[in-house]
Amino acid sequence: GKATNTGNLQYIRQVFAGNKIPQSRFNPVAVNVLKYFPNPQAGVGDQITGVNNFFGADAAELNFFNNDVARVDHTINDRWKMYGRWMFSKREVTRPMGTNAWHMDADGATDAFRRNDGGTLAFTGTLTPTTVLDLHASLGSYSTPCYAAIFDQSKLGFPTSLLSQIRDNNMFPQVNIANYNGSRGEFGALKTVFLTYTFDGSVLKTIGSHTLKFGAETRLYQQSNVPGGYAPRGQYSFDRGFTSASPNVTVGNTGNGVASLLLGDMSGGSVLRPADEFRSQKYVAGYIQDTWQASPRLTLNVGFRWDMESPMSERFNRLALLDLTTPFPVQVPGYSLLGGYKYAGVNGASRYSYNLDKNNWQPRLGLAYKMLGSKSLVFRGGIGRSYLPQYM
Repeated sequence: GKATNTGNLQYIRQVFAGNKIPQSRFNPVAVNVLKYFPNPQAGVGDQITGVNNFFGADAAELNFFNNDVARVDHTINDRWKMYGRWMFSKREVTRPMGTNAWHMDADGATDAFRRNDGGTLAFTGTLTPTTVLDLHASLGSYSTPCYAAIFDQSKLGFPTSLLSQIRDNNMFPQVNIANYNGSRGEFGALKTVFLTYTFDGSVLKTIGSHTLKFGAETRLYQQSNVPGGYAPRGQYSFDRGFTSASPNVTVGNTGNGVASLLLGDMSGGSVLRPADEFRSQKYVAGYIQDTWQASPRLTLNVGFRWDMESPMSERFNRLALLDLTTPFPVQVPGYSLLGGYKYAGVNGASRYSYNLDKNNWQPRLGLAYKMLGSKSLVFRGGIGRSYLPQYM
């Protein structure tokens, strides 16, 4: 390029002969990338500018859903009964032709699932004519595996030194081109699994006009996450800047994103190496409730509940927390700057994301009053305190 004049030292790039990039200047990786993009279609789009010169047919999204439930009841003897139940549901979303219906690897097919599995085993025992015991154990699972079409990135000509740093190098990378549709594929290697283990028990006891119910519940929540998306397979962006008339600013309609790609001049790029994670959290609760038939017309209900939910932890301590009492890593003379990270399980720091809260006491009071004797008009009211779990 050369300066426009002596009074204006802004440079103007020299146009390629015939406004065409010589093939000798083509970046070999860019040439390989474009092999997996569709060619323009004749008679489609603007005949002068060439905008929208491709129409993808059969851009179908196929949805499949099924739901199955099974239950078995069994009477063990005249005092004990049990049942078992299993639930399964699955939704599968498939884009066999890709998001843009290119029918090519740069717009690879995707397959995503939403799957639920759950099982319950329950026992009910009549211990005495006035005492009934209920026990339940259950497991719930929710998983969201997502898959993109397999593609070997070495076909694009990337060096082994780069491929060794890309986790999902078996999928087509994300290539963004200004003013054009880039390569797609909605998902990378993504899989998230939620598990919930629950055990609870309760006793129902009748004493005169009082019906007492008390029990406890415990749960274990777990979440396993393999992050996916575009970033773990590489993202590369090309805009008009490197082929614009000026190297300092994008000028008018000059420059072209595909031209920048062919020259191998990126405007930006990244490869994310996310860590897998396995998080856990516990929940414990206990309660007692008395339903008292105070008179033929008045019923009172008095109860008390206590909940405790543990902070979240990660199996391998891959947690970082902002602590406003920790000295800032960079200090300025004369100032005491605070605010820094603490890492779970390091230098005496807790493994958990926050302090344990043990004071979730929850009293409840309710009543039902039959207002007109033999008439079926009943006034009901109640007041109480509740804490909602904040799982994960």
